[in-house]
Amino acid sequence: MKKRMTLFMMAGLLAVAGADAASQERPGRAESVAQVGESRITQEELRDELVGERKSGDTAKVLESFTLEGRKRILKVLILRRLFAEEARKRGMEGDPEVRRAMARAVNEVLADSLVRSEVERLDLTDSALFKYYKANEGVFSTGARVRARHIVVATEKEAEEALKEVQEGKDFSRVASERNIDASRKKGGELGWVSRGVMVKPFDDELFSLGTGEVSPIVKTSFGFHIIKAEEIEAPKVRPFDTVKAEVRKRMVDEHIQRLRQEIEKQVPVQINEDVLKAWHE
Repeated sequence: MKKRMTLFMMAGLLAVAGADAASQERPGRAESVAQVGESRITQEELRDELVGERKSGDTAKVLESFTLEGRKRILKVLILRRLFAEEARKRGMEGDPEVRRAMARAVNEVLADSLVRSEVERLDLTDSALFKYYKANEGVFSTGARVRARHIVVATEKEAEEALKEVQEGKDFSRVASERNIDASRKKGGELGWVSRGVMVKPFDDELFSLGTGEVSPIVKTSFGFHIIKAEEIEAPKVRPFDTVKAEVRKRMVDEHIQRLRQEIEKQVPVQINEDVLKAWHE
């Protein structure tokens, strides 16, 4: 019961956090909460830190961020950061090449993240839009076909021919596998269980997924030996329910949009990679 109350409390606090953040974005909320030398720390800066902490997932910190003590703790971090930054400026560290590179990286990261965020906000990611995309791309959200397989595997082609003849003459497939197999499946009569496409080596995979239920393959050569394969049961692909893949649908929609954006930008801003420098790279 206590755990349930904590979860309800968290949900309520996060809702308040969203409302609080929205209210503080309104004009007139740039009052100073602290003065450090000639610079000031505004409510917006403190709010940004609070919102960041509330997204951390740390329950204790999220709860504390709604208290005066929590705000004071975060403000101390901001003050310390400002003090150290002011001292670094006095020491001329802004001109240090390594610092300048780090600052440039930070600026580019913030700008890139802001662009991506603004693009995502423009997308229609309502449930109806996600469902429409899901229906148009059902194949992407399907489980692949599977085959419950059994095989006979021997070391030579002659042995494989002998084994295949036994099966064709009516000898039980699993018995032949138990007598002849050179791998661990011998103990289980060649049983391989449910096999998804792409799991086995290509010659085996191609032959297995060409078989119908109950069919036995001709001899298939792989790096593991000579195989005779039986498809005992086939499970057709299944589309996963929308509710179970909704997050995946959303991610794919966002990823595709960002990829299109990148392609559009690259048409205007050519990208060239110096392969010679990369190949000759030395740490």
